[in-house]
Amino acid sequence: MAPPLLPRPLRHESLSPRSFSRFQWGCQASGCCKPSNDCNFTYVTPTNWTKTAATSTNQDCNAWDNDPDVLCYNCQSCKAGLLDNIKRDWKKVAVLNIIFLVFLIVVYSIGCCAFRNNREDNGWKRYP
Repeated sequence: MAPPLLPRPLRHESLSPRSFSRFQWGCQASGCCKPSNDCNFTYVTPTNWTKTAATSTNQDCNAWDNDPDVLCYNCQSCKAGLLDNIKRDWKKVAVLNIIFLVFLIVVYSIGCCAFRNNREDNGWKRYP
């Protein structure tokens, strides 16, 4: 079973290395579902990589596991990708909140004007 973060086209075990390298990764999927480039791992399938003898100072290389439930979910790059996604989503929510706030201010202003005009028109009128 492929992990939920792995994009749908990459869940197929028969994906060629060339197709895999041309795929457009998102921030979170890139950090969690494939090892870092400086690890120098050899590609086998999208979720299976062979460790090489080359050493790297990147701590994420030691955290990588071919188990589809583990992959690199404990890597710093995965956590950074998650934070990037959260930051991007919050920006969208903030813009939506500002638009909603402007709409509420306009509705409130119209309501206040209507209430004031109604009060002035229907006030006590003295008869001569």
